[in-house]
Amino acid sequence: MSTHDVIDIEESPSAAPKGRPGDGATFLLLADESDEFKAAMRFAVRRSQVVRGHVCLLHVIDVEDFVHWGTVEAQMKQELRAQAEQFIWGMAGKIHELGGLYPSLYIREGNQAEAIIQVIDNDPEISALVLGASAASGGPGPLVSYFMGKGVTKLNVPLVVVPDHLEPEKIDDVACFAAR
Repeated sequence: MSTHDVIDIEESPSAAPKGRPGDGATFLLLADESDEFKAAMRFAVRRSQVVRGHVCLLHVIDVEDFVHWGTVEAQMKQELRAQAEQFIWGMAGKIHELGGLYPSLYIREGNQAEAIIQVIDNDPEISALVLGASAASGGPGPLVSYFMGKGVTKLNVPLVVVPDHLEPEKIDDVACFAAR
């Protein structure tokens, strides 16, 4: 496994191990099943390979619509947590298949933008946020729009936006550009 392990949502962020001295950048990705994520993941993995860096995956469980019914809510959250763990481990496997990397894994509850900001603020190893942008007519997506707008002031790392319509070879070329 990597220098980072799964960090439980109740665990203190300061408990996360630090990277090895001399390592390159650490790229944070919001894990989901979208085409945008696949493009962002490819960029982050390839760039990490070039700079001897690291990838962090964040999956956010949406619990905002819960009605507080005590035991029912607790059981539903427990089931969502189990699904989230299974999902993020699957995504970690895809990152390992793509680039031989073992990513750090974060699971949070709540709003995606707030969770991203919290993870970045609490992990000083994170060097950049990598998001994929949708090429669909509906726009780049809510997170890209937020972080390129009013949310940019809340980021203390650079934002890298990867269009989802790029061919994998083009993403590889761009991610590896500085190595040439």
